[in-house]
Amino acid sequence: MNRIAVLVFCGLATVAALFMTIWPLVGNQGIHGFGQQTSWLSEDPFPPALTQKVFPVGLAANIASRQIQMDKENRYQEYIFDIFSNGDKGTLFFNERGVLAEITMEYVATKTKAWFRLGPDGVTILQKRTTDLASGALIEEGERGNDNRFVLRTYVPGTMQISRIRTYESRGMILRGGLGGINLVARDEAFYPDLANQVEYLFVASDVLNSERWDYAKDGKSTAYLKIMYRARLGWFFYPDGVTKRMVFERKSIMRNTIGYWEVHTDYFDPKGNLEAKRVFTRSSMIVTVELPGIGNVRQTWGMVLPHKAEAQRLVKDNFALSFVELDSYNGLKNVRFTYKDGALTEFWYQTTLATSESVQVRLTLDPATGAVTSKKVVDMKTQKELENPDLVDVSTGSIKAPSGLNQMLDYEPPPAVPFEPDYPQGEH
Repeated sequence: MNRIAVLVFCGLATVAALFMTIWPLVGNQGIHGFGQQTSWLSEDPFPPALTQKVFPVGLAANIASRQIQMDKENRYQEYIFDIFSNGDKGTLFFNERGVLAEITMEYVATKTKAWFRLGPDGVTILQKRTTDLASGALIEEGERGNDNRFVLRTYVPGTMQISRIRTYESRGMILRGGLGGINLVARDEAFYPDLANQVEYLFVASDVLNSERWDYAKDGKSTAYLKIMYRARLGWFFYPDGVTKRMVFERKSIMRNTIGYWEVHTDYFDPKGNLEAKRVFTRSSMIVTVELPGIGNVRQTWGMVLPHKAEAQRLVKDNFALSFVELDSYNGLKNVRFTYKDGALTEFWYQTTLATSESVQVRLTLDPATGAVTSKKVVDMKTQKELENPDLVDVSTGSIKAPSGLNQMLDYEPPPAVPFEPDYPQGEH
């Protein structure tokens, strides 16, 4: 008994480290990327009876109890059986050299069993099988091929119809931390469960930073396309005909004064393919170029209310407030700007030419309630300096009102990409 105890507890630190890295990977093997790559399920057989040599071990808060089984001659651990605080059960099986050879898991939440067979290194998954805990029906199975890639097939419940095929790079499906622990999906193809062989989406990655995805409707027509190139993204969505684009978006770096600003540029189209609006999303604003009925072409600039809001909610309508609207011309005036604050019109700008042929910008401050002019500035467009005598420009004393509908926000679909922080030059962070 003393020899057993010595063998077990001498290897306790190693086993503890092994469990702390393996169980999180086995228990939650999700895939992150465009679309929803769901988490793994589970798999197979358990030892019918765990006997005799049992050692209570307090390794982690999520492990409720542990049993360690030695071989008959007390030379090595045959298996370790853990019960987790959430009711899950897991067993690690070792070979005579003390290397991890198999893993079985029983998941309470998904009511499934999982079985993994490992390679000689004790970390590379060679086979995986997932079954239903109650019926034993096969849910998914996979194995590593001659090219060292791992192919995992998922089945429609209760059938042998394939619903999904994932191909992992050689560095994927490995039970260890760091880069080796990342599930590098080279290809992911999903099928509609009620339509055999009809592709729902196809995901292909050339490496961890570059990938493409195509989405399809049940009738086989295209619905969306996305291309990821590190931080840059490019994609579009289709109308039901699978040909006419309804939105095109691109996240790209725009250089200004040696600084790269990551913006999202989007074009929106009507069902006939005509351009309806252009939107540019920056870290702090949304700039909309649109043709408004009865007004003409306008450029609306909307300030972002909460720039650090969760990505899914950052570009929605409710997170923007109108700052100003620009028109090339209005009522005979050129380069007009209507400025808003808290929804009220507060300033009116326009450009004109003095008798001296100087081009100037007139900036009028307005009473938010009445639209009456409360102050006036005249700025030289060349020097950007304010003129000492603003009375060189005659301004109507009446109230100024913006065209009806100028401050309206048209409905839109936010793009599936948000602006990034600027790329600052070295030494200028």
